[in-house]
Amino acid sequence: MALHYIMIGERIRTVRKARRLTQSALAERIGKDSSFVSYLESGEKVMSLETMVDIANALDCSIYSLLDKDLKRHIQEEEEWSGMIVDCDEYERRVLMDIVLSMKETLRANCDLIIQ
Repeated sequence: MALHYIMIGERIRTVRKARRLTQSALAERIGKDSSFVSYLESGEKVMSLETMVDIANALDCSIYSLLDKDLKRHIQEEEEWSGMIVDCDEYERRVLMDIVLSMKETLRANCDLIIQ
């Protein structure tokens, strides 16, 4: 599978702007020059996996979201999930995570009963 570096660059730019970061600020977070970030965002340079991980961490997003075509939907979903638990303490977040995981397992185990 060939990666479309122009699309990946556009997604990096979209997330960076959504996080209200400049190219210089992102570059500083990943230990690169701002011109390198500009080249990545325009698809003119190819990044290593290590750099992609650094960018994802700096933008507080998953590598998958940088590769996925439905980036805006994923950003909105991440923000919704974060908004739901922002005021929860560690214990409450863990309980909610356990509930969601349990519900997911139940849904998958019983999908034949749900889909008709």
